Amino acid sequence: MIRVSRKRRITALAAATFAATLALTACGGNDSGSDDESSSAGSSNYPVTVESAYGPVTIDKEPERILVMSPSYVDMLTAIDIQPVAFATGSIPAADFDSNYPWLAGKYEGKVAPELVTAEFKPSLETIASYQPDLILAHTWTIPEDMYEEVSQIAPTYVSTDDGSAATEWTADMKAVGELTQQTEAVDAALADFDSQVAANKERVAQLEGKTYNSVAVREAGYQFGSGGWLALLGLVPGETQGSYTDAPLSPENLDQLSADVLLAYVFSEADQAKLEGDGRFADLPAAKNGTVILGDPAMANAATFPAPGALTYLMDETVPTLEASALNKAGQ
Repeated sequence: MIRVSRKRRITALAAATFAATLALTACGGNDSGSDDESSSAGSSNYPVTVESAYGPVTIDKEPERILVMSPSYVDMLTAIDIQPVAFATGSIPAADFDSNYPWLAGKYEGKVAPELVTAEFKPSLETIASYQPDLILAHTWTIPEDMYEEVSQIAPTYVSTDDGSAATEWTADMKAVGELTQQTEAVDAALADFDSQVAANKERVAQLEGKTYNSVAVREAGYQFGSGGWLALLGLVPGETQGSYTDAPLSPENLDQLSADVLLAYVFSEADQAKLEGDGRFADLPAAKNGTVILGDPAMANAATFPAPGALTYLMDETVPTLEASALNKAGQ
């Protein structure tokens, strides 16, 4: 059985670089979801210092206006009942955000603010400054090192060490968020709940333990490797032919090299899907015979690109039923 995920309007999350030149005093408030007693107790533990990609970051008081530079931090914050004041979306219009990040729909109260980025994917300094943040959360691809000092003049700025590869851990960012907001117990609880969900899903596909995967995006030039590291949560390992997202795309004539037990193929148009399934060799791929082909849509690609509890749970919800029902999983039962 081949599962085709729900089609959504195709948009791409473009990386935006942010810099700032104004230093503002933070004001206003934001409901963090914690009661007065826990908030007061947390405040007594400031200042707090954590390590980030560009060195230590110190925050002197409980943040009330957190500005978020990527959706993964919205996921992490809302998991511990904290609301960002606003967050950037790259090139995705506000009206399209929920369809591209469905696991966040209904969970955030802050402003969906694509206007934080100009049409040239540069920071809109006035817009960023208008939110008067007292903590900024970002990644290296949204705040490069040569712009970090300017951004940190607005507010303490935590930049993730996660470079988007499978070798880095998003949980380090979530724990850092817990330290900065003094919500470490809430973070521990959220991570424990996530671990329980992973264990339950892994049990459902227990016969796939140690099986291999290929993960590709179907492009005009061929098959671009990447966005598959999260499959390790289910016990899968990269196939011998699985490359990195930095590698050149696998040319269409080499489709048969996608020889892993499981194939996760992100398709961004009906033409992409037709290109893959219309190739006469597709039906002979091991994954096609195993019933373990997953066709991922743009929302799934976004979830894999911005891992956090909600995003990864969404990916498991979208893929585990197909993998569980596959002949490969049932063969060892």
